[in-house]
Amino acid sequence: MKQLYGETASGADPDRPEAVLGVPAVTAALIGTFQAMEVLKILLRRGSLFRNTMAYVDLEKGRLDTFRFGEAPDKT
Repeated sequence: MKQLYGETASGADPDRPEAVLGVPAVTAALIGTFQAMEVLKILLRRGSLFRNTMAYVDLEKGRLDTFRFGEAPDKT
């Protein structure tokens, strides 16, 4: 890894935003992917849409949970 990225800076600030919050580029890419996926589902009329749905993504643990809103639960 040192050959790829070099030595870490000895005076690097541990409070810099990317050290505390991580790199947000992955988050933006994931959101863009979900948006493109929704457009394709609409155009191709395939799959179920994320309508009335909240997606909770935990990138650290690799989890995706969805929560549905605005619909009555099925009574069976």
